[in-house]
Amino acid sequence: MTEKTIETLAASFLFALVFIFGPRVHRPGNIRRRSLLSFSAGAAVAYIFVHLSPEIEGARNVFVEETANLALPLAWYSVHVATMAGFVLFYGLEQFVIGLKPGKEPPHCEEEHDGVAFRVHVGVLAAYAWLVTYLLVDTLEEGAVPIGLYAVAMGLHFLTVSSGLHREYGTLYDRKGAWLLAVCSLAGWASGMLVDFPKPIVAILLGLVAGAVIVNTLIGELPREKEGRFFPFVFGAFFYTVLLLISV
Repeated sequence: MTEKTIETLAASFLFALVFIFGPRVHRPGNIRRRSLLSFSAGAAVAYIFVHLSPEIEGARNVFVEETANLALPLAWYSVHVATMAGFVLFYGLEQFVIGLKPGKEPPHCEEEHDGVAFRVHVGVLAAYAWLVTYLLVDTLEEGAVPIGLYAVAMGLHFLTVSSGLHREYGTLYDRKGAWLLAVCSLAGWASGMLVDFPKPIVAILLGLVAGAVIVNTLIGELPREKEGRFFPFVFGAFFYTVLLLISV
């Protein structure tokens, strides 16, 4: 096994463990745990705006170069449109789930949620987990530092996601959803090792993930209960920005 194979496999196991054990971080009324989630959200946002945004610009150039012979209309904007699509898709998912249970607070009772909302919500996020882990392997970047930065940032991001799902679905997520997301994370790694998508496809997928991370982070940090913590969020963003800059 190559060094990259070992590193990406370790990262995919990290993601799986976060989905399984991450909900234990969130307990209603616990300020320290809520602060940790806010810190995680800040770190994920820093990764997107400081590291991934420049990478999206590079992905745009790759897309344009690789598809030059196809003369695609508006090719220069394709990756950015994909970023917007990722944002809109997951914002729409959140609104769809809310619409299925209007006026209801998450009761942590599976009888209330064992239906369309849970299946759609977790199903789409399972595909998201697969995609994030796939891009860990099949990426436009090279080197161990990008892998490490990506793994830490997405691991913290998944901590916010898993805690939000536990808040919505309680033990139903713990028993079913968490394991599905964990398996999809490992499946994403396996897919990345076995399937090599063309560079233009990878560039588009990267844009989708960037938009999805932004909106999912905002959803996790600005919940309906308004229990986000501003200063841990800022500290997480500052700390991870410094980490990114010194690693360049």
